[in-house]
Amino acid sequence: MQTQRFRDDMKKIILVYLLFNFVVSFAQNTININIDWQSNTLYNIGNHSLNLPHFQLKNFYFDDSKRMIFFTQKFNISLPIDENSIQISSVSYENISPNELGDLNVKEIPSAITLNAKNEKTREALQFFFNFFTCN
Repeated sequence: MQTQRFRDDMKKIILVYLLFNFVVSFAQNTININIDWQSNTLYNIGNHSLNLPHFQLKNFYFDDSKRMIFFTQKFNISLPIDENSIQISSVSYENISPNELGDLNVKEIPSAITLNAKNEKTREALQFFFNFFTCN
């Protein structure tokens, strides 16, 4: 009788342990982002040209009206992500000269990273989209 009770207790403990590990491992997804900054390049935008620092084009977005650069990324997900739970950590900064900022609007550069994140449902898939202002 005592052996059966011990087995039942162990089954419950193992079940709780497995559920806890699943929840913790599912909730701790991490994305590592490396921005590989390049020298300034002359971009033709409409009727004018701007000298801008840049990085990998698939993640590069330039807002001409604000003269700001954003890092953007979109990827498929199976379940919605809590948009308020996203955190940016372990950021490395470098000092640069004003010339390296090119034609960016220096007054608009924030003192902290501002992250915009949202779930998007398309016909094909559920996607998660995020962007943040970047400046080397």
